[in-house]
Amino acid sequence: MIKELIEDKQLESLNFIERWQLKRKIRTDNVAQHSYWVTFFSMILVDELLDNTGFSSEYKNLMKLQVMCYAMNHDITEISTGDISHEVKNNSWNGSSLRKLLKELEERFLEERFSSREEISMRNIASSQEADQHIKEIVKVADWMSFLQYLTTEKSLGNSNLDDEYNYCFRSLKISISNCIRSLDNFGMLHNFNLKIFNGLI
Repeated sequence: MIKELIEDKQLESLNFIERWQLKRKIRTDNVAQHSYWVTFFSMILVDELLDNTGFSSEYKNLMKLQVMCYAMNHDITEISTGDISHEVKNNSWNGSSLRKLLKELEERFLEERFSSREEISMRNIASSQEADQHIKEIVKVADWMSFLQYLTTEKSLGNSNLDDEYNYCFRSLKISISNCIRSLDNFGMLHNFNLKIFNGLI
């Protein structure tokens, strides 16, 4: 299986699927790079949320593993769709229908692409249906953090064409943090989490 994974052209394509295709940019960004940063930020978020709390080390490690696995695979279905811009997926004409169709396509891709016994766990990890809501919301915060990291770098390099995107992503990060806190509350243990990492953004 190791040899097959190394030679897997579909998985390798994550290195070449370019993001921000409709934008004037200085530095390119691909899905593999983005997935790394979302995973890294997710790991930090869990560490901070569980810092100095009453959770056992076993629970902390389990939650970190769940979050990191979901984060690493959260965009793996873009192997089949490419990176579709936020504007296209959320257009006022048929955005809702388009998102539904894309969801069906992604689920079909996961079923067909990861069908063997060895690949079932990867399919389950990548499927949003298999992740608890608070896990998904933590990863979504990390997702917006990765967007802002890229846009901050573009601004520092002199790209003034993405100011609207930066402001939108910053607002979306704050909304995502609120959703994350709400999901932790629904999880029933909000009082056990350390929310200091969100100071200034809630």
